[in-house]
Amino acid sequence: MNVAIIVFSPTGNTLKVGTMLCESLREAGAGVRLLDVTRRRDLLGEAGWTPRLQEEVAPHDVLCIGGPVYAHHMQYHVLELIDALPLAKDGWGAYAVPFATYGTVSSGVALSEAARALHRSGRIPAFAMKIDARHCYSDLLGTDINPGKPGDEARPHVGELARRIMELPIGSRASDLALSSDLNYLPWL
Repeated sequence: MNVAIIVFSPTGNTLKVGTMLCESLREAGAGVRLLDVTRRRDLLGEAGWTPRLQEEVAPHDVLCIGGPVYAHHMQYHVLELIDALPLAKDGWGAYAVPFATYGTVSSGVALSEAARALHRSGRIPAFAMKIDARHCYSDLLGTDINPGKPGDEARPHVGELARRIMELPIGSRASDLALSSDLNYLPWL
């Protein structure tokens, strides 16, 4: 199984989780490529994300894409990136796994937004994961909530996600699977 992991991580929290996922999947025997698109202006040319992503992302069976939650929503660059993904064909796998890091309060509708966008691109959101991370309301206030997170406490959860990804029935018809397409666990938001 080949897995592509794309991460947007301005503070480094989501990159930590993406790196843990990469390590766990490799330990399980998957071929994995991790692409950190943070501050990669070279990936966003005049033609948009799509042509450059096709050059940078190796063929894969499963696409994992992660970003931070801001004000209960997936960060907008991540949603723009998902909208620019090539369709799920020609080496771009049909399965997708969104993941997010959030600062304790709520992950809001971030995973639901990502899942809907991935579904529009022809992918099946097979699983999703949210991981608690360091949060700071303002550097001026000196608040620091969950310092050091994500850390070793996240590894069992990331390992479980990797195990589930490795169990996906690659090669099966996606329409035969009864998987959620919206991940809407907070319908009131």
